[in-house]
Amino acid sequence: MVWRRDGILGRCISVCNRVGMTYVGRQLSPLGIGKGQFMHMAELYYEDGISQEELAGRLYMDKGTVARALGHLENKGYIEKRADAKDARKKLIFLTEKAKKLEGEFIGTLIRCNVNVTENIPDEELQTCISVLQRVAKNMESSVNDEPLRKEVEEG
Repeated sequence: MVWRRDGILGRCISVCNRVGMTYVGRQLSPLGIGKGQFMHMAELYYEDGISQEELAGRLYMDKGTVARALGHLENKGYIEKRADAKDARKKLIFLTEKAKKLEGEFIGTLIRCNVNVTENIPDEELQTCISVLQRVAKNMESSVNDEPLRKEVEEG
């Protein structure tokens, strides 16, 4: 078998991710949300009021990276941290009213970006691709010391 860098699944996924993040970041830049923050906002629109640790786990990111992104979003007035009513040592992340007012525009931008990057790809092929990539992610996660990658990321 001849090695070709463009035939490596990981490289293809990486390129799609980097280019996609840049694309979405450019679309959201007028809102002051960059490519390093939009995933955090999207997750909070999905479920507001989660801990930084939970957010890091869901995004498969280390706590430091998440802390920097949240700091940027907090400085822009999009999120606020509040003490957990059950455990005052724990901080929960909430979207501000400013962020909530942008939800339609934000989600609409993500949808338009998704439509643009999947243009001319039949739905059946897209669903197959998503299904395969989900299985690849599961295989990759379970192959990291037989421990879920999310746990390793959470432990930082």
